[in-house]
Order: sequence, then C-alpha cells, then structure tokens
Amino acid sequence: MNKILFNELKTLCKSSVKRILTNPAYGIHDVLNEYTFKDNNSDILFVSHADTVFPACKDIYDLTINNKRFIYSPMLDDRLGLYTMLYYLPSMGINADWLITDHEESMSSSAMFFKTQKKYNWIVEFDRKELNPVLYMYNTPKIMDALHSVHIYPVRGSCSDISFMTHLNTVCINWSIGYRNEHTEYCHLKVSDYYACMEDFTRFYHKYKDIRFPFKEDYGKGNKKSVTDNNDAWKNTHVYSARTGWKKKDSTSKTISVYSPLDDVAYSACCDWCKAVAPSTWNENLLAYLCEDCASEYEDDNWMDIRK
Repeated sequence: MNKILFNELKTLCKSSVKRILTNPAYGIHDVLNEYTFKDNNSDILFVSHADTVFPACKDIYDLTINNKRFIYSPMLDDRLGLYTMLYYLPSMGINADWLITDHEESMSSSAMFFKTQKKYNWIVEFDRKELNPVLYMYNTPKIMDALHSVHIYPVRGSCSDISFMTHLNTVCINWSIGYRNEHTEYCHLKVSDYYACMEDFTRFYHKYKDIRFPFKEDYGKGNKKSVTDNNDAWKNTHVYSARTGWKKKDSTSKTISVYSPLDDVAYSACCDWCKAVAPSTWNENLLAYLCEDCASEYEDDNWMDIRK
C-alpha cells in the first residue's frame, strides 16, 4: 500500500470549508446548492464532506507510539475522507468522479441537491469510523453478496451524506477509513487501520468496478427496513449479527434467534453504540438501537454529533 502523504492531509485539515469547496482542482463549485463536483469520466462516484464539527482549524499531529504510527486531529472527520478520494486512491491508480458536500454534520447534507444524468455503477463515501463499512438503506441482496465475496461485512450506521442520495437510484456505501473518537478533540487514526481499510476497498474496487448495483428509492427508509423485509428466502439463508452484519449461513449454521434491523421490531439484543449485549431500544432520532445506559447518555440536544 502507498504511504499517507502527511503534508497533503495536514493542508486539508487546516483548510476552511470555503477554501476546499472553491478549489478549482477539486471541481466546479455549485454556489447555490453548496457542493463541488468534478467529472473525471468515471462510472463510480466518490463522496466526502468538507464541514466538520469544529468551526476553527485545529492542529494535526503525526506521532509514533510503541512503534505504531498515529495521526491525531479533530478534523479527520471528514478531511481524511477528502484526502482518501482526492489524493490517496488516485495515487494508486483508482479514479472516480468527486462530490464534496457541506452541512453533513447538521444532518442537512447538500448531497440531497446533487443531480446528474450519469448512471453510476455504485457510489462510495469515505466517512465511516473504524473498520467496517455501512450501507444504511442500501443493503440489497446483490451488494451484500458482493461485499461478502471479498470478505467485507457491513455493520449498522445511522446517517451520512449518502443517506440523502437515494434519488440517484444507485447503491451507496459509506466506507470505513479507520478514524476513532470522532466529533471530539481526541479524534485519531491508527495508520495501520487506514491501510487495512484501503486494502479492503481496493479488493472490492478491482472486482466490481464494472458492475452496476441499482437501487430503488422506495426500498425503505433507514436500515430498519429494506428490500429484504418481505424476502423470506433471504432471511432463511442469511444470519445477522451486530458485529458482522448479514452473512450467508454455512452448512453447519444453526437457526438462531437474533433481532434484525430488517425486522419490524423495537428491540435488539445488542447496543449499536457501546456494543454491549443488552436489551436495546430503537431510537428514531439516532436510527440506532441503544441500551439503557447509552439512551440516558444521549438524551440531549447533542445527539446529532454522535450519530455515525
């Protein structure tokens, strides 16, 4: 894998939203709809947002701790995503069209205004913490099988730019890029985790870059319902867990009782936030299952800041 170019990432982290959106190298800025788009003559679209939860530019630190490299910056969400699509993947020969959005952190992403005549094969946003991607409402059987074929297992998520892009009728994925403690001043990246995420993505990209994954806007809202709601055949051949998402049963799998986001139920056996195995209740604001402790902690006006 190519190494992270720290100076480029640092520049993005310290740039204002306006400077990023109006940079002609990144595309054409739609002033009215507050996004920037660049057509690189690709059948795939990459998405990242320029806004952050911190209005002022913060410092970024490149540290080595116990022989492991870490990058610390509260701006990694989502300046690391911008770096990934604008610099890192192109350096590996992976190119796509670019969409840079604004207002994602306030759940009013300008992605909702993006329109195009192109029919993309699939769309990827780089704005997911830790190591597993998220599909939200786009978890169709075709994309689930494709991801599993390259040993990638989506988990639950709540909202990002692509949640506002169902009108493009194309499956979207929020790809993990490894950062942790997002929306805090302790946000950081273990660089080896980033490389692992990029290895997963390049494996998926090279196998499926020429395959189209369509999506119908009326499949369902959120990851509580989807096209598989009434698909008994799918449920009979797949098992869901909060850690790995939907996976095909193998010949030795036993039928297990597990609450699924595809079932019309209000409870889960696992909390989406702390991952504790505990009775958890569906929260319509966060679009996630929360245990009693997490529900109490997040019953305030700041729930938007921890939704990913």
